[in-house]
Amino acid sequence: IFRIKEELAALRLALRRTESELGRKRLRTLIIFKQHEDTGISVREVARLARIDRNSAMDWRNAYIEGGLSGMLAHERGGNRASVITPGQREVLQERLHDAQNGLRGFKELVAWFNEHFGTDVKYQTMNKFVKRNYGASCKGARKSHVKKDPLAVEALKKTSRLSARS
Repeated sequence: IFRIKEELAALRLALRRTESELGRKRLRTLIIFKQHEDTGISVREVARLARIDRNSAMDWRNAYIEGGLSGMLAHERGGNRASVITPGQREVLQERLHDAQNGLRGFKELVAWFNEHFGTDVKYQTMNKFVKRNYGASCKGARKSHVKKDPLAVEALKKTSRLSARS
């Protein structure tokens, strides 16, 4: 059994103020430990109540024992890898994606264009995730109208089709 220094009210206040979901899960777990501090509770039971994996509950408990509340809430995962696509390339890519006259037919064509244009070797999966995450693009879909449709030709078709339908 380990002792939690913070009061239950302080933990609940920290829970309300924490924005990250991971921090909230960790604080909920600590609150469960605090509620059962006098009687004791197994890590397995805490994990069941908090709806997390048993190993996570154990890791977070050990992190609290070693570093206190700030040690438990520290987020020490990776994720700061530099993007393969540079800011200059992003601007050109965005212009290309929003160019209605030269629409791309899919991600394969986009990757081929990008690699040829910039002389890089960006993988399909990298481009797919990047474009979906940053620009909300999706795979090819039907358009309401063809981008190169001539409005004059449409009007001419409408005029001639009405005449032929009457006779």
